[in-house]
Amino acid sequence: MCPACLTSMALVIAGATSTGGVTALVVRKLRAKRDTKESPGNLKHGTTSGTENDQ
Repeated sequence: MCPACLTSMALVIAGATSTGGVTALVVRKLRAKRDTKESPGNLKHGTTSGTENDQ
């Protein structure tokens, strides 16, 4: 392959890799926020942990 083709291919691969990394970071941050909101310590009074037989 010619040097221009190799350079173009390298730029495309680098762009896709960095986009994937940014997407992974966003998903990680969103998942962390969701997990803190739904943690058992944040349940309101009168709610159960998911089973009806809790006493």
